[in-house]
Amino acid sequence: MNKVMHQTLKYVKEVESINFSSRGVIDFNGEVMEDHQRIFLSVCTSVFANFSFSCQMDVEKLLSFLTALFENYSKENAYHNALHAADSVQMLFLILREKPATLIFTENEVILAFLATLSLGFVHPGVSNAFLARIDHPLVLVYGDMTTQQSAGLTALLYLLNREENRFIDLLANSGTQPFSQFFKRDFG
Repeated sequence: MNKVMHQTLKYVKEVESINFSSRGVIDFNGEVMEDHQRIFLSVCTSVFANFSFSCQMDVEKLLSFLTALFENYSKENAYHNALHAADSVQMLFLILREKPATLIFTENEVILAFLATLSLGFVHPGVSNAFLARIDHPLVLVYGDMTTQQSAGLTALLYLLNREENRFIDLLANSGTQPFSQFFKRDFG
């Protein structure tokens, strides 16, 4: 795990030096993409396409899932939005494509890492969990005061994944040792 952490620090320094942002994606005509949905879909699908598990995915349902995710991200939140999620997915890709990570993590764990990354800011209201607890926000009553936003984001993500039109991976399929549903419960429950 130390090798992965060392690799992560290397990329953080590189990313800081190149002004890493999905807001500079160049379209096929040589112009910077302006459509945030196209940017989000382009970044996410290109990242997923770089892993061998992508051949096991239903591409139409993946696009449906990513579109639903984009449409449900807050447009008002200046930071925790779909473009931030795209940036985060790109960063995770840089880390997970390296040899230490490819030797440590299974394909299921990589897919879950991408899904977790996509869901982190999904329902983020722009304030901290501590602030939500202080004002007795309804989310705190449902999810508790420690991982309020993260738990709410995971619930929303699972809701979208469980819709037939978005089910690009079979959550109940036995992929190796455990079904995806067991990975979700073990790793994010």
